Amino acid sequence: NHFIFHSIFNRSKNATIDKIRKYRYRIIENPMQNKIAQLEKELILVSGEKRVDLLNELAFLYRGIDILKSKESAFEALELSQKIEYEVGIAESYFQLTEIFTNTDFEKAYVYIEKALELFDASNYEKGVAKALKAQAGLYFQQGDYPTSLKINLTALRMSEILKDDELIIMLVNAIARIHEKQKSYHTARNYYYKAYKIAKRTKNYRGQAALLVNLGVSN
Repeated sequence: NHFIFHSIFNRSKNATIDKIRKYRYRIIENPMQNKIAQLEKELILVSGEKRVDLLNELAFLYRGIDILKSKESAFEALELSQKIEYEVGIAESYFQLTEIFTNTDFEKAYVYIEKALELFDASNYEKGVAKALKAQAGLYFQQGDYPTSLKINLTALRMSEILKDDELIIMLVNAIARIHEKQKSYHTARNYYYKAYKIAKRTKNYRGQAALLVNLGVSN
């Protein structure tokens, strides 16, 4: 495995990253657009909690493609989940809104994630708590408070490892790698990126593999 990585990253850095990004588009963006089209069709046929769940999933999928549609889906999910008193749905809506506003409005995003954490905890939804902690850590990361971000991510990682949630573990290990990269601890960052990549490869998480190859290329 180490030989494969060395052979990849000993090539021209720019050419390698360009190839990886093309791979990322083929593996991630195209299937994501297909998934959105499928969920939009399903949305017409459902109501209640199922509709809330689909709206929140659409908010997630739209976030990297159309931020306005992402917001619309999240706010519609929030309104409906509050109307039907679907607590996990409300928490998930607040979580999606946190992710949407993380880069543009820290104060609003922080209010949303505090609400999400409280509701996930009240619902005893441990995965929800772990991913909400990750989002909270992301807010501190955006503000440049890397020690606090690292502390929260490590707490969320321990929870995720107990839950054996490989997808969440990958995201958290990647987040921890980014913190070390920002702190110029490049060797440690690369080790974390590679750890996340190995989990993604073992679990056949192709989206994760593509994203982590980009991160490994950038950190090289």
